[in-house]
Amino acid sequence: MKAILSYIDSLLPELTELRRDFHRHPELVWREIYTSAKIAAYLKDLGYEVLMGEAVCSREAQTGLPEPELLQQALD
Repeated sequence: MKAILSYIDSLLPELTELRRDFHRHPELVWREIYTSAKIAAYLKDLGYEVLMGEAVCSREAQTGLPEPELLQQALD
């Protein structure tokens, strides 16, 4: 148990910086481009396979999307 708690403690500075970084780059719903990319890169670095976009959620299942031009602005 001590080893686990020690490992968690070692992650704290990195996770705190990630949280602060997310707060420096606030994003609106369905336009979380920066946040999603940052999390995907983090998980890939840990060795996980990351699926995003239509690989996990079809367009038909997405409700409340903003206008296409607003989505494009977020991507840009």
